[in-house]
Amino acid sequence: MANTMAPFPRIFFRYAEPLMITFGSFNLMFSGAAEASTYLSQSPHSTLATEHFLALQGGNMMLLAAMLLITVMWTSNEIKTIRFTIMALAISDIPHLIFGLWCLGPLAFEPSSWSTEMKGYMGVPAVTFLIKVAYLLGWLGRDQVTEKVRKEL
Repeated sequence: MANTMAPFPRIFFRYAEPLMITFGSFNLMFSGAAEASTYLSQSPHSTLATEHFLALQGGNMMLLAAMLLITVMWTSNEIKTIRFTIMALAISDIPHLIFGLWCLGPLAFEPSSWSTEMKGYMGVPAVTFLIKVAYLLGWLGRDQVTEKVRKEL
């Protein structure tokens, strides 16, 4: 059913978004706790077991989200399921951004002082959130509604 999507959203949600989520999860699982200090421009410290555990669990949850997106985008026959999956991913971007800004504290309002890693951490979800919202609002092209889909809606 993802074949009924306009070309850009179809390519983005079938390929780009799952790859970005997967790479983000690998970053967390393989170097997340050890590299966390680079995000906030703090001096590195030895990784605590709790930090390592939480990084692994966060990476695992991101990998789960990527696998669910891949499964829905490649196997679902219902446009409603696809749209609700994209809506859930858009909603999950909101706390990602809020918690990032919260951890930055007063620096949240000075993006020029952010580390390169933090700019990526905040910028990529912001852009993907806008793409998801634009798709859900129909700004990236309308889905091709077939008779089968028309009956479902």
